[in-house]
Amino acid sequence: MAATILVLEDDPALQELYCEVLQEEGHLVIAAASLTELLPRVPATVDLLISDVMFDLQPVGIDAIMAVRRHSHSEIPAILCTAAAQQVERWQTEIAQLGATVVAKPFSIDTLIDAVNDVLARHQFSA
Repeated sequence: MAATILVLEDDPALQELYCEVLQEEGHLVIAAASLTELLPRVPATVDLLISDVMFDLQPVGIDAIMAVRRHSHSEIPAILCTAAAQQVERWQTEIAQLGATVVAKPFSIDTLIDAVNDVLARHQFSA
């Protein structure tokens, strides 16, 4: 059984890469470049959200986690990807309260797959 994974990434090349890799791993991926585009497409059951932390210097990732959780009425686990590790420190408390995993860019495909598998395993998803 495949996990349903939401990908929120404003960089088209990264969004395509994430989708390709996750689909090759057998997951169903729903991707969008903005939260406004993503929310109407969120299915009833979601297993994981992967989001960029910041879009145009705005902390979109934290907002995305809260919005998707409200929309789906569940505590969906999240992975936040960032190239701005110093900026993430400003939101460290919020990220910890949300239980999100942070992955620093640049990262390898294996790192992404490992992070996805780890989060899904911790949240008792069984593929």
